[in-house]
Amino acid sequence: MTLLRVAALVGVGGSVLMVSVPAFVRNLHASKWSEPVDALARMSRGALAHAETHDHDVAFPPSAPLTPETVPRAERVALPSDAWTHLSWRALGFSMESSQAYAYRFDSAQDLATRNFQFAGTALGDLDGDGNLSTFQVQGDKPLAGAATLRPILLIHREVE
Repeated sequence: MTLLRVAALVGVGGSVLMVSVPAFVRNLHASKWSEPVDALARMSRGALAHAETHDHDVAFPPSAPLTPETVPRAERVALPSDAWTHLSWRALGFSMESSQAYAYRFDSAQDLATRNFQFAGTALGDLDGDGNLSTFQVQGDKPLAGAATLRPILLIHREVE
């Protein structure tokens, strides 16, 4: 091989790596997002469906505790089927059928000033076990007059912790 061919080969190889490595990293990060994003979407659909069929005073189910109680650290955990029996999880139609890397919480409350009901669905994960948590959250509300809506933003803090 001549020096020119080696230089061309190195240039082409470097170009391929320059394009493929960032794409691989993006896909890796996206795969870590799929569980909480999908779960929070299901939780939100359940909350909005609940608000459609219930009076304003009980538009959203009451708050549900963090499930599991402790955020999994650098592992996926399989919960027993009775972990999702809390009244609010059942009202939302929410559970996790397979092992999970995140813990989930549902909070609902009434804003006393506006009388709007609000909810927040939260997913907390510690994917690398260092004690720093990734947080994903969806929010919605139900005004006194009108339909319940989901706020058009997914709040993310430390998505790749």
